[in-house]
Order: sequence, then structure tokens, then C-alpha cells
Amino acid sequence: MVVNETPPDYGIRYLFDSFSGAFDFRTLPYNLQINGLRCPKSFFGSGWSCKVCERVCNKFPVESIGDVDLCLRHATINEIIMSRKGGRNYLQSETRFMQLLGKGTIQSQYDYTVVERVVDFTVIKYDSRVQVQLKDMIETSQVDITTLNREDVVKAITRHYPNNITVYLGEESFDYLKTTIGLPISNDLLDPWAIRVENLDRMVRSVMEEKDSIFCPVGGLDKIDSLLSPQNAPTQRVLESGVLPKLVEFMQRDDCDLKLRNVSSSILPKLALYFRKLEHVDDIVKSGAVQPLVTMMSFRGSSHTELILNATQALGNIASKGTQYRDLVLQAGVLEPLVEKLRNTPTGHMKLVIVRTYVWLLSTLCRGKPKPDINLESPSLETLNELIRHPDDEVVGYACCFLGYLCGKGSNNTHIQAMIDAHCDRCDRWDSRYHGYDSNGNVYYEYAGELLSRDDGVD
Repeated sequence: MVVNETPPDYGIRYLFDSFSGAFDFRTLPYNLQINGLRCPKSFFGSGWSCKVCERVCNKFPVESIGDVDLCLRHATINEIIMSRKGGRNYLQSETRFMQLLGKGTIQSQYDYTVVERVVDFTVIKYDSRVQVQLKDMIETSQVDITTLNREDVVKAITRHYPNNITVYLGEESFDYLKTTIGLPISNDLLDPWAIRVENLDRMVRSVMEEKDSIFCPVGGLDKIDSLLSPQNAPTQRVLESGVLPKLVEFMQRDDCDLKLRNVSSSILPKLALYFRKLEHVDDIVKSGAVQPLVTMMSFRGSSHTELILNATQALGNIASKGTQYRDLVLQAGVLEPLVEKLRNTPTGHMKLVIVRTYVWLLSTLCRGKPKPDINLESPSLETLNELIRHPDDEVVGYACCFLGYLCGKGSNNTHIQAMIDAHCDRCDRWDSRYHGYDSNGNVYYEYAGELLSRDDGVD
């Protein structure tokens, strides 16, 4: 017998006592199990003095007591059960443990639509009282949780909920069961909305637009994006998930939703930023991501600002991993849209962060040895002459880095001559800006030294 709703307080004493009397006089079969009854006082915790709940402990079948939520202290309940025939064995049995697992309460409920399909699920949690009971039982009973069947555990956790409702565990309760007490439960039980690596497979299925997805593609990508935010981001796991080609597809599709493109391009810089091995960068390059990122640099309009900045950061991160990647980005034609952005971006305070990001990418494209082909860099030289006069020190700092990387030690006459032709040799206009600025000042003096020591082949 299942009682789905607890009766009002005025009738609960009568109902509890009715069942207690019926079991006492054997008018109800002793193997009858009753689920769903709850003493109203138990909503406010345990530790109450309640004669009705005491009679339940004395009269109900021993194995049914665990299915009723009582307001008595845990120790009091166990003491009464211990005094009954078979009570000691029951308190140490697997049946009792499974009953405790069924005492989760609702934490949150979700009901929404994904691609014309209704997603309906409930997230439950265990309060501190149940957690203590579970832990005490593991420490004092003969139950070996390592031998429990995983399917039986899931059935025990979800036993009080209808079959048509999917039940998950909240993050804290999931961690408690799996980590603290070592219960063998699957990651599939974790709340799908939790931003955890355990949910990565769910996120990827959503991005791949599989029929059983619990999120829409944008929702799945949002969660992957959030998952990659910490410093210890699971970069390799994301790569191994196979989601990268899908990101590139979203960025290339003309009919793709703008938000989908934005989130896709937001993930790529994070993947490049937290890479620890060059083969990881190879994965991004081989996926074909460089060209669509360069294409995004050509987008215009305020609605594309986030998309362009994400693409800028992604290309900079890729180029910074080595000269072969730097040259690949240059050969993809990144300088033309980048220079166009630098020429047309307002220099007001609200746009300063955009200018800084663009100039950072520009300096990154000159970093490393051997130095890049000056023919690839030439479109940026005229703009550089303007950047070294910019009112913002950080922008000028990146411009100095550009000069140092391109025409510092190891440069040849071709690089130096190109700078002179672009009028970037007039150092008197901006050298005073870096009096006292060690890092950028050193770059400036290195560049100036190269100009003064250039050989006779430079005009």
C-alpha cells in the first residue's frame, strides 16, 4: 500500500494508530509494506516525544518501519526496534540500508522543452539526519556496500517516485554517497545541471543534437564553456569527447544561430589557453578551426563584438604555441581583417579593451624565431606607426613588443628597411613614454639599437 500524500495533522494520529492496531490484531497481513507515511513533526527534524510514532515502532512489521518517516530520535527508533524479535538483524540488514537510501527529499524540479520534446525530471537530496544514519549504519552493520548491485541502489534511491519521472541526485548528496561513504553509483545519477566533468557526456550529446539530449545545443555548449573556466579545466577530456569538429561546424554554418557561434568561439580560446602539449594544438588546427576564426575577424556590427573578440583571443592563443602555428595563422590571412579593425575601432574608453586585444594579437603574430616573413607582416606596419602614439600605455606596450619581436636581435636588413619605410624609426616621438617602464623600455632600446647598428645595406 502506498500513501502518496500525507493527511493533515489532525488525522495523522488516527491513521497511524489505525495501521498500528490493524497490525497488532493481525487484520492486516504482516508482509504488507506501507510507503509514503510521514509524521508532520518530522518536517521540523527529529527528537520529538511522540506516542503515536512509538506505537508505529512497536506494532508495525519490523521491516516496514524504515519506510515511515517518524519524528523520534534515531537512537530511540533503533532502541525500540532492537527490543523486538528480529530487530537486531533488521537494523544491520541490507534491507534497512536500502530503505534509508529511499529517504531523499525533493531539492528541485525541472520541466522544459528541448527540440519539441518535454524534459521532466526531479533532483533530490539527503538531509544531514539521513546522511548520519547512512554513515552510522555502514560503520556498525555487516552491510558491505562494495558488493551492492548498482541497479538495486538506483531503485532504492528512486523507489518513492513514479516511474515516469527521472530522478537525479543533487551535487552535495551525490558527492556524499559516492565519495564520502563510497557507494557504487553511476555518474548518470548526478544532477544534469551541475557544471561538473561527470556531466561532460551529457553536454556533448546535447551539442551533437542527439535525440535523447537533455539540453539544447546552446545549453550544452554553455555548460562546456563554464566547465573550461577554472585553471584545472578538463581540456583533454573535452578534446577526447569529439565535440571540436562540431564547434567548427557551428562557426562555419551561415544559418547558425548567433549565440551558438558566440559560445563555440568562446570555447576555442580556452582550449588553446590551457593546452599543456603541442599535440593538443594540433587537434584544433586539424579540425579546421583557424580559417573560420579568421573569417569571424571580418564580421562587422555591435552584435558581433563578442564573436570577434573570442576569435581574436583564440587565434592569439594558437599563434603563441610555436612559430609553425604563428605562420599558419598568418597564412590564413588574419592581418587584413585585424588591421582593418585597428583602423576603424573607436579609441574611447568603452572600446579600449577591444583595441588592447587586437594589438595583443598583432604582437603575438611577430613572436618567435625564425622571424615571420616580412611580406606577411607588411600590412600591419602602417598601423603600427599610429599605435606607438596611442594614449594608452598598454596599447603602446604591445606595439613595442611588436617592434622588438620583429626587428630586435636576429632581424635582417629586410625587416629594418620595412620599418623605416613605414616611418617607425622616428623613435624621438615616443621614447619618452617608456622612461621607467622596464619591460617595454627594454624592447624599445633593443629596437633602437638595431636601427643605429644596421649595416650599409639599409638606406
